[in-house]
Parts: sequence; C-alpha cells; structure tokens
Amino acid sequence: MHITPISRRHALVAAASALALPAASAPASAADKDNFVIVPGKSFGPIRKGATLAELERIYGKANIRVGMEQPPHGDFQKQRAAVIFPGTRDEAAAYLVDGGNRVERVVIQKAGGRWRTQEGLRIGTDLAALEKMLGGPFTISAYGQDGGGAIGQTKSALPRHLFIRVAPDEKKTLSAADEAAMNKNFRSNHPAARRAGLTVSVIWWDLTR
Repeated sequence: MHITPISRRHALVAAASALALPAASAPASAADKDNFVIVPGKSFGPIRKGATLAELERIYGKANIRVGMEQPPHGDFQKQRAAVIFPGTRDEAAAYLVDGGNRVERVVIQKAGGRWRTQEGLRIGTDLAALEKMLGGPFTISAYGQDGGGAIGQTKSALPRHLFIRVAPDEKKTLSAADEAAMNKNFRSNHPAARRAGLTVSVIWWDLTR
C-alpha cells in the first residue's frame, strides 16, 4: 500500500533569553541528555522552545549529533539542515534548523523501539487501542493516497493540538482491495479496516510554536 508523506505544518520558534527565565526553567545541560520525556507544547526531552544548535551540541555532545541536509517526512518540503541526535540508533531524533541553520524549528521522531515518549505513554509504535485510550476514544484519520495520509485529526485530548501524530499500517500485513479503498478516504480509528491494517504511530512531530 502506498502511503504519501505528511502534509505541511508551519513552524516558527519564539523564545526569551535563557538568562531571563526563572530558575525552574534553567537552560538544559549535558546532564539532561538522558531525558526522553515529551511534554506536548513545552519540551521534547531537554529541547525547549528557542533551542539552538549550540545548545543541542552542549546537551548531547557533538559526537552524538550529525549535522547535514535531511528530508523532512513529507513530500512538499525540500531537504533542510538538521541536527540528527543519536543518529543510527533507535533514539534518533531530527531537529530541523532555521535562521542560518542555528535555531530549532521542529523535532521529529520516526524510529520504533526508542526511549522517546510522553508521560501518557505515546511513542513510536503505539497501537490504535492504546492511542484511543490516550485520546479519549476513536478519532478521525486522514485518507491514505493523498498528501498527509495517516494524520490524526481533532480528538477529546489536547495532544494533537500540540503534536502532529501520524499512523501507518504494519508493513508485514497484506491489505485487501476493500480495506485499501476504505482507508483511501478519511476514516475512523475504529473502522475494521484500520484494525486489520495494524496501524501504529509512525511519526511524532513537534513544531516549537505549537
């Protein structure tokens, strides 16, 4: 089954000087590199609004970051300079950069088995049943076969207002023509085709202004 990439989500960063923040919001340090908790709308591990490449290198160490041009996980964006944290590991995360490649615009994770997760347990690989519990019940999923396929729509939870979440079918499953047709238009997470497809979370994305 062909799945098109995520639709465009605009992201701009706004942040005050770290020196002006209260002690409770002190700048992250190298001691925070093992923080993998995502707090929707606030932080992605130690990465906070206004984060810079220099801060990422201080937190994670230059040896744990690969800087270069990366393709965002959607088709209508061009390659963008990014700092890939823990490259080649299950904990890999891409921090896309703007303003001359120095300021973090968004953070994206796509690899299953890593330590990144929200306090509610949302992570890459979360299945539909668990996701419905987190989001307050069944939810709408955008049609596959179009730009943005697999994106979660509005739910009773605030999570999708702060994080862009995408689900994808289990690659090991063979879908029937009827199930593909059902998911080539907007559908609900409790649709039988969605269950048979074994949909799980495949992308978690934080725009730093969301």
